Amino acid sequence: IMSNVKVRQALVHALDVNAIAENLYGEFWNEVRGFSSHVIWGFLDEGHIDQDQEKAKQLLKEAGYPDGFETRIYASTTGYKYVELAEAVSAQLAEIGVKAEVIPVEDSVYQEKIGGSRIEDFDYPLFIKETGGRTREFGSVVHTWYETSPDGTNTAQNNGFYSNAEVDRLSLEANATMDDKARLDLFHKIQHICYKEDPPQINIAEMVDILCYSSKVEGLWCNAGGVLEFDQAVVAK
Repeated sequence: IMSNVKVRQALVHALDVNAIAENLYGEFWNEVRGFSSHVIWGFLDEGHIDQDQEKAKQLLKEAGYPDGFETRIYASTTGYKYVELAEAVSAQLAEIGVKAEVIPVEDSVYQEKIGGSRIEDFDYPLFIKETGGRTREFGSVVHTWYETSPDGTNTAQNNGFYSNAEVDRLSLEANATMDDKARLDLFHKIQHICYKEDPPQINIAEMVDILCYSSKVEGLWCNAGGVLEFDQAVVAK
């Protein structure tokens, strides 16, 4: 069912993701306005996708599911509010006729399933997952999460086995050039495909990292990958 692009488009339009994020994360999130985080180099702001249940129902009808369908949402029991998020998504999907059973999974089993399966063995139609880009550049995002794996496995982190030939072509072209303007144009084309035309996922929110440390600590800093660096840290007397 999820291989049908109109089904995925319908699920995107079915959700009020801002309401879900506000309820679960309070003030510690940012609104989704494109396919990647706004802090990633190459980000394309295409605006927020508002909930439109009538459009979602029409897309389901066009996909061949006028009365909806039954599916499952898998969520790690140790992921940050993964189960609660799955439940919130399930409740809103029910409003367009999609009955999604939430299945909590112990984390070691969950990670092995989404990180080491072959496509013919993968049976998680929907699952909760965070994505990001350690290099703060969109090339690493698309290469890690969305390129087709040549050997048929999710050897990088393309956990949902998303495959779009045009995305693959544009990504390879972007990686082959050092021209920043050309790369930016290619990245924007990829994001438009993934955000508006052939969505691999439903983006709920941009999460915000919360770092807490004593005011006595000096020299602590966060690198571009979001990792705390202690090489210059000292405790003031």
